[in-house]
Amino acid sequence: MKNRGITLIELIISMALISIIIIFLFQLLVDAKYSDNKIDYARDDQQNRALIIKRVQDDFLDYGGLVALREPTIPPSDRLEIYLGFKNGSGKLLIKDDSLSYTNAKGKTETWKLKTKNAKYNINCVNFYLDGFSSDSVSPDFYSVLFSIPVEVKDDSQNKIDDLEFFYLGKKITERGGVKRENFPNRSYLGNKDTRKCKYNNM
Repeated sequence: MKNRGITLIELIISMALISIIIIFLFQLLVDAKYSDNKIDYARDDQQNRALIIKRVQDDFLDYGGLVALREPTIPPSDRLEIYLGFKNGSGKLLIKDDSLSYTNAKGKTETWKLKTKNAKYNINCVNFYLDGFSSDSVSPDFYSVLFSIPVEVKDDSQNKIDDLEFFYLGKKITERGGVKRENFPNRSYLGNKDTRKCKYNNM
């Protein structure tokens, strides 16, 4: 009895245990790889976000500031176009669920696609804020423009992506003979919208 070998049942049990351990290790490697991919995609999207903001803000500076902001009268439901009027030129933002294109004042277009899974630009909740044209304005000589394009990530386990925010502070009396309130939308949201569901990551 002391010299008996391994029985068939013991061999099968050993193989089953080894298989379970191998499956566990394989799943661990897959999860680690998936996590790395999520981080890479989120990092790429954040780099794209910084690049988009830089492109638009550079045109603010290079072409005399933002003096008008327009959108199509009846925008399609799957996209939103925002026209940026500069003192010495114009640009255009074309926003879709999964991508954003910017045509600068020289007519060059660049497009960035969202890579993070379940992430999208919410074209229904593009927020717009204008200050400087009301009676309670802080300064009668200056105005400010701020608009935000929210980025939504449906899966809470995904890395969040900051919203796109563009800001300009200008002087009313020196641009185009005096910037007018009607050069800007008369409402706080652009495009097709259900403002009750609007969320912003930066607030």
